[in-house]
Amino acid sequence: MCGRARLSSDWDQIKRQMYLSSQMPALNVQPSWNIAPTQDMLIVATRKDVGRAARLAHWGMIPGWAKEPKAMGATFNAKGETLAEKATFREAWAKKRRCLVVVDGYYEWRKTDKAPFTIARADGQVMALAGLWDRWGKTEGEFVYSCTVVTVPAGPGMDTLHDRAPLILSEADWAVWLGETAGDPANLMQPVSDQGLERWQVGREVGSVRNNGPDLAERVTDRIRSVSA
Repeated sequence: MCGRARLSSDWDQIKRQMYLSSQMPALNVQPSWNIAPTQDMLIVATRKDVGRAARLAHWGMIPGWAKEPKAMGATFNAKGETLAEKATFREAWAKKRRCLVVVDGYYEWRKTDKAPFTIARADGQVMALAGLWDRWGKTEGEFVYSCTVVTVPAGPGMDTLHDRAPLILSEADWAVWLGETAGDPANLMQPVSDQGLERWQVGREVGSVRNNGPDLAERVTDRIRSVSA
């Protein structure tokens, strides 16, 4: 699963690492260490006119055919195995509305004791999660962009936290997922292992959406050490 995330990297780093179009203006992406469903996520998709472009999108898929711009149930995650079947996601999948959801890391609660952990790339770079996007509305002024994070079975090292994990894409796979190069994106939906990733336990304060700040991503051991120092 993936129900909380964080992103505080600066725009220049994001633009450089995600190879965004030079025509892409800077976005006002507010740093957050506790992004929750219904809040905005930063997504990257490929446009025919400019190439890779970023935008903010409501976290929780709102299909274009919905009567109101509201997510119908828990649509912030989408099982990769059923994208072509579920009504909320199948149109976006069929129309190749695939995107990268950009985060510094995400949070997961260990299934045995509900202890929260954050998972991030071991090299400290931003992480690209496989996503789908959609657009609700008929005119530019009323458009509501939304997204969901694609999940797959958790593989070795990740399954000790939860049996599902967001599909974390390596840089080599971004172009296929975005439809920039030939390849079947369905083939990328494999169990996610902990290779190239780092995880550490964080405080339970992250469980409340009212809490935000860099301390939420601190290691519990570091916080204990600083208090006792």
